[in-house]
Amino acid sequence: MIAVPDRPAAGWRVRPVLAHEVWPVRHQVLRPERPWESSRYAGDHRPGTRHFAVLDSGRPVGVISVYHEDPPAEYTVPGLEPGRGWHVRGMATLEEIRGTGAGSALLHAALADAVLAGAGAIWCKAGSAAAGFYRKHGFETLGHEFEIPGIGPHLFMYWMDARAAPTTSPLR
Repeated sequence: MIAVPDRPAAGWRVRPVLAHEVWPVRHQVLRPERPWESSRYAGDHRPGTRHFAVLDSGRPVGVISVYHEDPPAEYTVPGLEPGRGWHVRGMATLEEIRGTGAGSALLHAALADAVLAGAGAIWCKAGSAAAGFYRKHGFETLGHEFEIPGIGPHLFMYWMDARAAPTTSPLR
């Protein structure tokens, strides 16, 4: 099971939030040179979508969203059954909390939530600069680096809970 650290001594906590609460941090970190609307994603209000924030004195300083969504057809995650994919998107932390463990806690909260909801694998299109962070947390890369126009280089990455991996029963 994934443990989700909570660091009240450091002043921050990870909590579920509403979609509109993640948009300001997404915009500031991921889309600062783009229109405000670019921080709102099409699936933000879809049933089953979840949003989490690291709150520092009640103010979001880091965010992540997770959507019940299989990966695009061009990416075959080994052993992933259709309908069991979850998509992590829009992860962003303000500079002021980087290096505190808040980003790891945020990712762990999203992974734990998806696993509890039945995820077989969690995937993302990680900015190439963030790939090391995701690898540190057990994500693997599929394919080659690609460019998202106007945003930059990315990698397709996925994480699979060992308990969700397909198994062959010895019983017949």
